[in-house]
Amino acid sequence: MFKKMSLLVATVIGLLFTFGSEDSYKTTVGSDSGGQTVTLATVNWESEIASTNVLAQVLKEAGFNVQITTVDPAIMFSRVAEGQSDAMIGGWVPTTHQAYAEKYGDSMVDLGANLEGAISALTVPTYMEDIN
Repeated sequence: MFKKMSLLVATVIGLLFTFGSEDSYKTTVGSDSGGQTVTLATVNWESEIASTNVLAQVLKEAGFNVQITTVDPAIMFSRVAEGQSDAMIGGWVPTTHQAYAEKYGDSMVDLGANLEGAISALTVPTYMEDIN
């Protein structure tokens, strides 16, 4: 599992710097980054905080300075679309954030899913028999 996750993170980072911004062709992961700063936008959800920090650690190990900005989901999408942030990995599409993806999608490069099969739903413990 760890090897698959490491490969996924490395692939996402490679694609991020291949297609992520106008100047991305000047940089490749693993090269001397010259201390360039990468700004990641995220939301204040445990899963996204963890995923963003994994990506940040890989970028730091590749020689980049990393700044993480925690914002509301709508702002996360707009920051990336407007170039205020370089990337995000917390977009839940096509469900939770689909409206933002449609609004800002033409201004961003979608590198694909980093998590598939996850659901967002209300849940209750099984011992609560009177709640469905």
